[in-house]
Amino acid sequence: MKTHLQDQALDKQFAKPGQIVVASNLTDLDFLLPHAIAQAKAYGADLTLAHAITVSGSKVPFGIEYPGQFEMDAQQLDMAVRKVRAEGVNCTRQIAYAFLPDDFVHDVVGRTGAQRVIVASRGRGSLGRIALGSVAHQLLSTLKIPAFVVGPKSLSRSQHFYPKRILHPVSLSGAYSESVEFAYDITEFHGAELMLMHVFDPDLPEEVNPARSVKWARNTLEAAIPDRTTVAVPLSMQVVSGNILDEVLRTAVKFNADWIVFGTTPSFYAPIFVSSAAYQAMVAIDIPVLTFPHRVKSTAMEFEKIEMPVKVGHFQPDPL
Repeated sequence: MKTHLQDQALDKQFAKPGQIVVASNLTDLDFLLPHAIAQAKAYGADLTLAHAITVSGSKVPFGIEYPGQFEMDAQQLDMAVRKVRAEGVNCTRQIAYAFLPDDFVHDVVGRTGAQRVIVASRGRGSLGRIALGSVAHQLLSTLKIPAFVVGPKSLSRSQHFYPKRILHPVSLSGAYSESVEFAYDITEFHGAELMLMHVFDPDLPEEVNPARSVKWARNTLEAAIPDRTTVAVPLSMQVVSGNILDEVLRTAVKFNADWIVFGTTPSFYAPIFVSSAAYQAMVAIDIPVLTFPHRVKSTAMEFEKIEMPVKVGHFQPDPL
């Protein structure tokens, strides 16, 4: 069983990965590779390009229903590897037939010891109907390492390769301090500016004191930074009330964010992830999203208990 110090050391590796896996269906390499190359150079990391050819399992052996597909895909993957190596980045590739492509990516992550996965989003349609591609969806629901999610619209946004402004929406529940520290480490490494934000539900119970709640949230966000005396990055806070997705997207545009960091909880129960703000943001915005998977605690007692400030009689709220 890992100790707390081992978990902290692993989190530091997440902020500066030495091995990155790029999960690709080959059609997305044009906009994934620039991000992958930039991150590999920044961290001194090695890249592994992972591609699975999906099979139905109705025919044996693998590949009989797609004659020549393996060779064609392998050649395209080899071309991508040469392109990456020409940039001075160490790169290998993994290709295989698979019933479930996300399982193959998990296998590659395990064999390479990767600390990050880069994958494409496939947002389509109006906000009520958008969805990630099935592989990205499953990966983001189950990965226990950070995932960097890139949309096709990020192709021409070269400033997103080297972030200067990072936005981290904070839930202020569960193990939120882990993702705050991760966002801070990422920001410090890139010499960027960090904004922490929290969004209150507009339908808070009547007994909750709005003004005191805002002050409480700001204080809680500040306290999430391990040692404020050594803060080495420009840091700002924002606390608002409204729809989480709307407020995150609005703030991201106003802040001109290059990356958005979201804390997530890995779960094989996909609908939980689909309903999350992280999932919705990934498919609704052209800014890359970097997820941080919170460690699942063994008991509910290990979660930090936070209570909202409430009204007491005619108590006047403290000035902000």
